[in-house]
Amino acid sequence: MLTIAFAAALQAASPVAFDFKGIHLGATLAEFRAQPAGVSDQGPMHWACTGEQGTGPWLAPPPPESEVGVSMCSLLEMTSGSWTRGWITLTPEYRAPVEFSFYRDHLYQIAVFPDIQALSTVEAGLVAKFGPPARTEEGTFQVRSGATFPQRILTWSRGSQRIRLEAPALTTEKMQVFYLDTAVAQQIEAAIRARRNPADAM
Repeated sequence: MLTIAFAAALQAASPVAFDFKGIHLGATLAEFRAQPAGVSDQGPMHWACTGEQGTGPWLAPPPPESEVGVSMCSLLEMTSGSWTRGWITLTPEYRAPVEFSFYRDHLYQIAVFPDIQALSTVEAGLVAKFGPPARTEEGTFQVRSGATFPQRILTWSRGSQRIRLEAPALTTEKMQVFYLDTAVAQQIEAAIRARRNPADAM
């Protein structure tokens, strides 16, 4: 049996979960939905998840993940009489679409897609909150035409959790920041393999 002192020491040694604006990796779906959704120029916004009214294909995980129970949530805001994807305020100057992915009703991935102009602000904010990145890389980003551009890649690590910033990403005008629990991602991969080949689960 663990002594109280030893159990406390283990708890103190556990890495604190990464969070995006107070929403921590590992949060339950109920905890996530309890977060304030905010208000846009058009009025109140609300959280919506895969398959709910007003959501589109952008909140539908691809078949391998959806088949094992992965779901996605994001903000919706009313624009011109219809619900569209809402953007979350990062700073007074910048907003961005953000997608939250859940497995077994727990948050395991947060994907943020700011404009590339926000790079220095986002990077400075991550460093101020989580310290210097564990790894810095200079990569190459290639567009469909074949043209290549320098790409900045920063990675923060805490236990099985990672934050990865890539700029540019998707297009030369965008960047992306992924918060990911790699242990849960491995569980999802194992569940997909088992579904495709039940013998792998034995």
